[in-house]
Amino acid sequence: MKPGDTRKQNLQWAVIGLVACAWLYWIYPTPWEQMKLEYSVIRINRFTGEKQYLSDRGWGKYSPPAASSVVSSAIPVTGLPPVPQNRDLTTGEIAKLDGKLTIAPGGFLKGDLYNGNDFTVKNVVILVTITNSDGALVKSREYKLADYPKMSPLSSKSVLEEAGLSLESGQKWSWSITKAQVDALASSP
Repeated sequence: MKPGDTRKQNLQWAVIGLVACAWLYWIYPTPWEQMKLEYSVIRINRFTGEKQYLSDRGWGKYSPPAASSVVSSAIPVTGLPPVPQNRDLTTGEIAKLDGKLTIAPGGFLKGDLYNGNDFTVKNVVILVTITNSDGALVKSREYKLADYPKMSPLSSKSVLEEAGLSLESGQKWSWSITKAQVDALASSP
């Protein structure tokens, strides 16, 4: 065996080892990263960013739930109480909403929110602010969470909202709840 052959063979094995390590790190057991939610499982392809959800029929393309609005009829009906109307939370009531959020892979806002009020809350709006290391504003935007995470009184709710967020090196982010509504139908006696 020639001295150059051993070196070439060692280099081939090193390359094979690196490829195997890369495969184990990024692909094995799957190219998908899964996120478990209270109501479903969502997976995000690490390479393409494609999002899918798990249903009883298998994996399907994920699209965030559309914000739905309920329009109540203004026709008076004799003998029935009026339909309760939603109202915006006061500053003191918003202060009782708290939680932890992170920017998850795929640009999602992920975490848990807590409702410290004694009524159900919906239509939560979160202000996300991103700044550079010198404090200069990069982005400030409000995100209305979909109606599915209605927050029961004195309880937490998991949140996963597609926001398209990503941080570059040195950037910091913060969030705050700016608006929310009482879910009058869920909170009425």
